[in-house]
Amino acid sequence: MIEKGVKRIIDANLNRACEGLRILEDIVRFAYNDKELTLRIKGERHRLREIFSEEVNFVIIERDVKGDVGRGPSRFEDKRKNLFEIFTHNVKRVEESLRSLEEVSKVFSVKKAQRTKNVRFNLYSIEKDIQELLYTKKGLKKEGIYVVLPDRDKKKIVRIVKAIVDTPVSAVQLRSKSLPASELIKVARSIRTITKKVGFPFIVNDRVDIAMAVDADGVHIGQDDISVKDARKLTGYSYTIGVSTHSINEAKKAQEDGADYIAFGSIFRTASKSNEVVQGIEKLRKLRKEVNIPIVAIGGINDKNIMEVSSAGADFAAVISYVSDAKVPGTAVKRLYRIFRKGEKGR
Repeated sequence: MIEKGVKRIIDANLNRACEGLRILEDIVRFAYNDKELTLRIKGERHRLREIFSEEVNFVIIERDVKGDVGRGPSRFEDKRKNLFEIFTHNVKRVEESLRSLEEVSKVFSVKKAQRTKNVRFNLYSIEKDIQELLYTKKGLKKEGIYVVLPDRDKKKIVRIVKAIVDTPVSAVQLRSKSLPASELIKVARSIRTITKKVGFPFIVNDRVDIAMAVDADGVHIGQDDISVKDARKLTGYSYTIGVSTHSINEAKKAQEDGADYIAFGSIFRTASKSNEVVQGIEKLRKLRKEVNIPIVAIGGINDKNIMEVSSAGADFAAVISYVSDAKVPGTAVKRLYRIFRKGEKGR
């Protein structure tokens, strides 16, 4: 005979877990049209109901909604800004409920506890896949070359973008300190038109306003720019936010603040910034162990040293002059990408 308290725990947590799973299922089904992931979540929801099918009827009898001391609303439940926040809250809600179900099941059925544990571990995998789904819709493409455009006239910048449209580019960043805002937004619109057609992410440096005005995929900010949290308030979670960092502490703070990726450098000596502190490969390798979000290595990277960058753990290599000064920028990107992938295999 299962005691009353255990019955109430099963009732509350079974409902909580299944409700949360249904919300996750709806997100991947209706917002992202992912059939395979939808079926996986649905399968775990049905599996959970099946595990406790024998207990469902008699646990409902013990339900005491009016007498539940914890039924009051939480101030954290009042508002959700977007689907990403809904996903985050509900996946944690399901995981906590599954853990509770697993523990109380040990009182009357070790087998049910083990089966519930299996559902919990399956959810960890599903959580990772949903995160990847959310990030691939807004983030950088998988490992590769991150092209930072040179600070030149509009025609030159647009010409470079057109030259790399059929290459394995992970992102293109517009960074210009010399162009006035009126010209910068024109360039940004031209780049947005090109990148939208070919499907690689377009990032605007510093200017959140211009990034949003042209519907860019993201914004990249420096240590002296608007904070990640303030940028997120303006853009929401649909935008990728990257942060330039020059130390491991800065990188860890950017991650804590909610950055989607960090740029770390300068890895090598570079002509673009004469006063830049060289971080080196060993510090990059150490950083890889300290942060979980993607790392874009930047500074002095070319075909001679890019393999060191990828083998040290960088997810992306940012390049400026090697591509922009090349006679055939597209060929330069393809060459860098091939060498970068070789370094990945050596990790």
